[in-house]
Amino acid sequence: MQKDYEVFEPGNEHLARVIVRILEERGYRAGYQIGYPNNKVFITVETKEEADRISEIITKFMEKSNLTERGMTTDRFNKLTSKLGSLIPKTSKRA
Repeated sequence: MQKDYEVFEPGNEHLARVIVRILEERGYRAGYQIGYPNNKVFITVETKEEADRISEIITKFMEKSNLTERGMTTDRFNKLTSKLGSLIPKTSKRA
C-alpha cells in the first residue's frame, strides 16, 4: 500500500514547486505543503526506504550545490535543477 512520506524541507515555496515538478517528471506522485517555519515536500511510494533514498539524494544535492542560496542566476538554477532531476531514479509506479 502506498503512503505519503516527507522527503525534503525546502526554504521557500518556489523551491518546493521545483522539487515537486522534478519528482513528477521522474514518475513519482509528489506534492508540497506550505508551513511555518518549514515547507515540506512529500512523495507517495510503497516503502519508507524508497522515500528515504529519494530524500537522501535531494538533501545531499542541496547541500553540495547550495541550491537554496539567494542571488543565484536563473541559468545556474536551471542547470542545477536539471542535474538534480537526472540523479533521481525514474519509477514506473504511479499512484
